[in-house]
Amino acid sequence: CSSDLTVVTITGNPTRFTRTIYSNPVLDVTQTELSAFLQGEWRMNPRSQVSFGARYQVQNHLNDHNNFAPTVGIAYQLSRKQNWQTVVRAGGRVNISTYSMNNWEQLLRNDGLSHQFNIDITNPTGFDPINGPSAATLKASTNSIRVRTADFVVPYTIQPSISVDQTLPRGNRLSITVQMNRGVHQSRNRDRKSTRLNSSH
Repeated sequence: CSSDLTVVTITGNPTRFTRTIYSNPVLDVTQTELSAFLQGEWRMNPRSQVSFGARYQVQNHLNDHNNFAPTVGIAYQLSRKQNWQTVVRAGGRVNISTYSMNNWEQLLRNDGLSHQFNIDITNPTGFDPINGPSAATLKASTNSIRVRTADFVVPYTIQPSISVDQTLPRGNRLSITVQMNRGVHQSRNRDRKSTRLNSSH
């Protein structure tokens, strides 16, 4: 059991009391992840080349199995002059974010059932410096339980990009790249009454 107290320096009154109680500190966590990918290139003509691929991954802690991540790109050589070659590249890819083992461990540890109980009280009354808030205050409070929403899906990002590579005399090279990054179903923590939810929207 561990406790933490936040006190305002000016008044000396407690403003926040947190207590963590461990009923079973031992927690066994395992995670299995499987992934497979395919990639290839096709040279359409001496000036242009297409690259393509796909990746699929799955893990045992997620019911969402729609984790297909394609990638595609094309490169075209505008100029083939010696020491002045210009290549334009464009494409995009999808990156899947797995549910980390640390997140799964936190869900198990803070399920409010068997491992860890968090009591968080703001502006506690009837405070005892040794034992903490009074029993009445503790009974009136609720434990902080961390759960995952039933509709949780795997977060992913979409990354389109375009670049121009220019060779210059004396072995120099100039490269300009523009890339965007759009996140979909990104994870967030949200408080609902006494329960903190890890939801995705």
